Amino acid sequence: MVSGIAYPDYEKILPATRYVNDFLQSTGTVDVKPIKIYRFGWNQIIHQYFYIFSHYQLNKDIFGTIAFNLEDELTEYRYINYADQHNISSSISIPFEFFDKKLSGKIEPRLAYSWYSNGQNNFIIPENRNRSFSNRVQVSLQYEFHERFSVYAWGQLIGKRKHPQYTIEKKETLDVGMFYTGLKNKNLTISLDINNIFDTNDEIKHLYFGGTTKHIRFSPESRNIKLSVLFKFSGGKKVEDKAKGNMSDISRFSKE
Repeated sequence: MVSGIAYPDYEKILPATRYVNDFLQSTGTVDVKPIKIYRFGWNQIIHQYFYIFSHYQLNKDIFGTIAFNLEDELTEYRYINYADQHNISSSISIPFEFFDKKLSGKIEPRLAYSWYSNGQNNFIIPENRNRSFSNRVQVSLQYEFHERFSVYAWGQLIGKRKHPQYTIEKKETLDVGMFYTGLKNKNLTISLDINNIFDTNDEIKHLYFGGTTKHIRFSPESRNIKLSVLFKFSGGKKVEDKAKGNMSDISRFSKE
């Protein structure tokens, strides 16, 4: 069993109202309680190969942004404690190697089931949106063309996620890269990384409350290219170890 506490962001609990437009405002709440987290987990390794992780987690007094309808078609977002969240999930890690270990990688599927109870602060949990399944799959691959040159790819698929007030559509992301080590002692490392190569990290949210539906698209600029060059000077660890050894050597201060 593991327990913990999660505290709200300071900027979200400032006692002020921010007017976004004529139809939307956001209000902070100073008396937001921290989330009390209780987790019961079970881990197992099968045949020294597959790693399985399962757990039940209770997030008591979970907080977040909840929408409320006010007068004159005005919507207000409030950062409040709104319910207790329950989550049961299970994942498995499946490593693999092919072609004399030149191709290696890992597949990690995850399945979760969530529900809510004990609605609070005027939040009513909709019965038809209370319980939901979600899934995620992560895949990593690396191919070694030569002991000095390799390429890799890392991708994930996040399935549709349901909350009592909104649904987030599924999305996929893919990162790729390569790295090369040069010089006689492999002192030089050059790597090229491309994150979110297809620019598919948009979050599409459908918000349901008060008999209305709103569609929101959040488009972060997460696609980027990074080139890194690392050079290790000759000597490296040996020089460092020698320097550390001299720190405790006080024989030169003693008299014969």
